[in-house]
Amino acid sequence: MATSQAISAGLDGSLPQAAASAAGDEEYWPRLGAKPKATKVYCSTPSQAEPWSVAGGRSRDGRRSARHPTTRKICISNRFSVLEELDDANPTTPIRVSSPAINFTPAPSKNSTGQRATPDLQNCGLAPRDIPTSRRPSGQAPSQTHTLSDQPEPPQETADQTPLITEPRPHRLPPRQARRPKQTTLIVGDSIVRNIQHRSAAVHSVSGAKVSDITLQLPSLLRKHHSVERIIIHVGCNDIRNQSTELLKKDFTCLLSSIQDCDVHKVQLHCTENNQKHRTDDIAVNRLIVRRGQPFQLTFHAEQAFRPKQDFFQLVVQTGPNASEAKGTKSTFGLQAGCGFGKPWSMELSGSTDKTFTMTVYSPANASIGLYKLSMLTGSTTSTETSIGTLIVLFNPWCEDDWVYLPKEEERQEYVMNEQGLIYSGNCKFIESMSWDFGQFEDDIIDICLKLLDVNPKCLINAKEDCSARCSPVYVGRVVSAMINKDDADDGVIMGRWDGLYRDGVNPGFWSSSVDILRKWFKNACRPVKYGQCWVFAAVMCTVMRCLGIPCRVVTNFESAHDTNENLLVDVYMNDNGLFRNKEDGKDSIWNFHVWVEAWMKRPDISDGGIYDGWQVLDPTPQEMSEGVFCCGPAPVKAILEGETKTNVKYDVPFVYAEVNADIVRWMFRPDGSKIKYSTDRTSVGQFISTKAVGSDKRLDITNQYKYPEGSRAERDRFSRAMRNMFISDDIEDVPAFQAVLMMIQEVVQPVSGSDIKLRLSVRNNRSTPQALSLQINAQAMRYTGIPTEHVYKEQNELQLQPYGELSLHINIPFANYGPKMLFNNSIKVLAIARNIRDSKEIYIAEKDIVPQRPALTLTVGGTAVQYREITAEVVFENPLLETLKNCSITLIGSGLLQQPEIFRAALIGPKERMKISVPFRPCRAGLKKLVADFQCSAFAKINASCNIDVKPA
Repeated sequence: MATSQAISAGLDGSLPQAAASAAGDEEYWPRLGAKPKATKVYCSTPSQAEPWSVAGGRSRDGRRSARHPTTRKICISNRFSVLEELDDANPTTPIRVSSPAINFTPAPSKNSTGQRATPDLQNCGLAPRDIPTSRRPSGQAPSQTHTLSDQPEPPQETADQTPLITEPRPHRLPPRQARRPKQTTLIVGDSIVRNIQHRSAAVHSVSGAKVSDITLQLPSLLRKHHSVERIIIHVGCNDIRNQSTELLKKDFTCLLSSIQDCDVHKVQLHCTENNQKHRTDDIAVNRLIVRRGQPFQLTFHAEQAFRPKQDFFQLVVQTGPNASEAKGTKSTFGLQAGCGFGKPWSMELSGSTDKTFTMTVYSPANASIGLYKLSMLTGSTTSTETSIGTLIVLFNPWCEDDWVYLPKEEERQEYVMNEQGLIYSGNCKFIESMSWDFGQFEDDIIDICLKLLDVNPKCLINAKEDCSARCSPVYVGRVVSAMINKDDADDGVIMGRWDGLYRDGVNPGFWSSSVDILRKWFKNACRPVKYGQCWVFAAVMCTVMRCLGIPCRVVTNFESAHDTNENLLVDVYMNDNGLFRNKEDGKDSIWNFHVWVEAWMKRPDISDGGIYDGWQVLDPTPQEMSEGVFCCGPAPVKAILEGETKTNVKYDVPFVYAEVNADIVRWMFRPDGSKIKYSTDRTSVGQFISTKAVGSDKRLDITNQYKYPEGSRAERDRFSRAMRNMFISDDIEDVPAFQAVLMMIQEVVQPVSGSDIKLRLSVRNNRSTPQALSLQINAQAMRYTGIPTEHVYKEQNELQLQPYGELSLHINIPFANYGPKMLFNNSIKVLAIARNIRDSKEIYIAEKDIVPQRPALTLTVGGTAVQYREITAEVVFENPLLETLKNCSITLIGSGLLQQPEIFRAALIGPKERMKISVPFRPCRAGLKKLVADFQCSAFAKINASCNIDVKPA
């Protein structure tokens, strides 16, 4: 079997078949972005195919349906030289590959020195001015610009690095809309045809498409492009890896039969109108995407007026392999009295003329979501199904009968339609926000989300059952939670890593967009993207859930407990010098913050009364297994509040309850290896649980939805209930409250990264006798997961305290000590430990977590933003240090604003110097959007800024 096939089909039968030479084929391969492995193309289809007849559906006895006309002829050929005919017809408009197309050219060969030769840009249609590069002075070699998803670790400094960027870089603007000539040719295929452009040709690319994928999409494409007279299809190369020749032959037969059955004037799917009513037009307007439980309309063209009582007419919808009525994945229905809302798939006649009739189709509110094949039966019950296109069915939070129904419109706009958001991090004393681009309506994200469902292990084991179960948001949420991470034997999206070793991937802190991650996963044949941590997992899951129609929000829990042994206790250890020990000493830990998502849905699977309906916790971060898989939830927030940790309240309520309610027991190891308990903390875990407020960028505190006020009778009662439900005895002994010496660490000024950290330690004697103390102060760089990594400060002193006396000591931690160690860490834990010199058993401890504030990044947009009209964004960063910053870059992203991430690089920014860029762009979608800017360099972790832009319709 050949590695690729090109099929040219003339719908009117008048176009000649391609018979070009192999040399002729070679000429056009660069235009398609690739070159064949051999000069001769082999294929399984005959080089001189007989014409195929395209008509309405045939009955099994061979008679044509009387209601539909006999129409066209199709000629099949299997050479790319059919493209020559386009140029013959339009000699002044040759096919070209649009910018940037370098990813679609043949891989450059190596020259004699072993280096890769520069690709011939002219041969692939890419002009030098189209190459995105950073601005540089003359004489400097250009450096390739990477997108964020492909960004490597910052390179090492060299002697001749490019100086600071202070001028705006020319920006590649999207072309203005103009009237296009009549498109008589349709080019469809996998990603190899993505960047083909021709005045008289419409191009549709489906990344990773197989023959069966093209077959499903072809009818709807022909409905959209009414003027098409010829089809060019590139298929086959993605099917070869399956090594199933017989199956591939069947797929090709289905494809040709589908072309035979297509009549572009037979059905109108009304994609634009239907999608607008279903609020899916931001996803696409050239394909039918509907929300379940809401009607949509189809118009059919016939030779005679439709007679509802006499004419036989049925529609068939089916999703997944081996679709069946019993599993709810297939439905065959016609005109019937019991149609409408709350019924199975049904339709009613809503209008007709002499030549057309319009049907209103009703989908059930519990239909399985996914890609459906849509076909019709005419003439009689023995007729062969005629494919009329495809449609995608999504969850519907606007439908009261849907499990994901959300009553308030402003919440639906925030939790389903908003493509941008905020994620909170830091610690409970210093909460900072990070802008994130969810981008659930960006091109191809819906296809990637459906692909994610199709490659989940449950679908691979039993696709029929999996597609049937997709009617439930509980099931879909659990599948997505497992598929976002790559800690199981699946094709998960993101690989987690927390050890700071990211050279073979991307530092988790560098991501700001789910779109980059999902596209990279899909482009790389569903191989995991490296690397992510909790906020990345949660943000990508939020994108997928919103895209599928499930209301979803990102939630941050500060002082989050990771209770590995399910006893609602977290044990924390340190040695006698005041240094916290790593997690190997105990698997429990306290994270500065942890991020998960909440999804809104009903839970009839665990309660008939609806007491657990509403927000459900779903956590895609791979922490602990749930039923043998790294996933978590959905866990009802109401069950967490009430301490309902019973096993019949699914899923994973005890684990999430511990994250927000566990008690902390702190231990100290003595030099002889024994340990003593020095404190019990019942109030610190689960603070300032935060999410973005509806309709604004304010932080919404939702702690009261998870727990009653700390220390209250209600809170302790729920804690005791949770322990009883988990069969745990509440026998924790508190450490005596009286302390002879009290110590407290305070910040003198707000810590700012780039400056020394200035603290004050206050020590007070509560006794009437003098106290002689041995004091040791340590500071450690900490990952946000509570794991210490490096020692940044140490000090020892002896103190003499008078009766009821008090002393203050100043602590100064130089930036040179902690700065370089904060690139892969979140905070600094400062701990002071004092011992009574006369009695070593008397130990006094004070600790404080420090999160240095990052320098400011300024992002502004001037003027009124109007769709398709140019506006300019300005980004400014000033180096606060007295040293040079290296490997600096600014990245701009924004769904609906920029076609792709824009990256600007400057190798060096001198002390106190400023980096300023101006970026012109044209917004492509109307509505409230958010432009996000990230600054990265060798001295700081990512610095993030954002700007809200209200784009007016054109």
